[in-house]
Amino acid sequence: MKRMTRVSLYALTLLLAAGCSSPIPELIRKPVTPEISVEQARRKPAELQGREVRWGGEIIEVENRRNDTLVETLAYPLSGSGRPDTDEPALGRFIARVAGFIDPAEYKAGRAFTVFGRLADTRTRSLGDYPYTYPVVDASTFYLWAEPPPERVDLYYPLYPWPPYGFGYYHWWYYPPRGPYRH
Repeated sequence: MKRMTRVSLYALTLLLAAGCSSPIPELIRKPVTPEISVEQARRKPAELQGREVRWGGEIIEVENRRNDTLVETLAYPLSGSGRPDTDEPALGRFIARVAGFIDPAEYKAGRAFTVFGRLADTRTRSLGDYPYTYPVVDASTFYLWAEPPPERVDLYYPLYPWPPYGFGYYHWWYYPPRGPYRH
């Protein structure tokens, strides 16, 4: 009886420990101190080179190259879990350099993305006619956040459109389609 209780407690402990683990890497969840902003990295690239940063935002473009991938990102403030808060004003742009290949179909424009790594250098690219300086982060860890579920749309249809039968409404909802075909 005692052996069975010990085995049960051990199994329960393992289940609880597995349930508490998070798929989000710890380096993405915990803030870096001192915190360096994208604007600071743009203004003082030589001084801040090699410093650790944790930045996130919305993916603008993914450029796969021979040995690495450049992920151009519009930076936003991060929440406590490290997820970009796109309801706040944007903080600028940066490039995350990730070793290897990243599928642009999965890491598509508009997806939330957080990166942890070291400041490497800067790159100047043109935004229209304006030359913009991007801080480049050599990513050691990165995380692509799940897309939020679609918003529910509530619709009310009349049950009995003819006055002698009374007025009642049928409540119905649906989740509108996502993607380029949405009207």
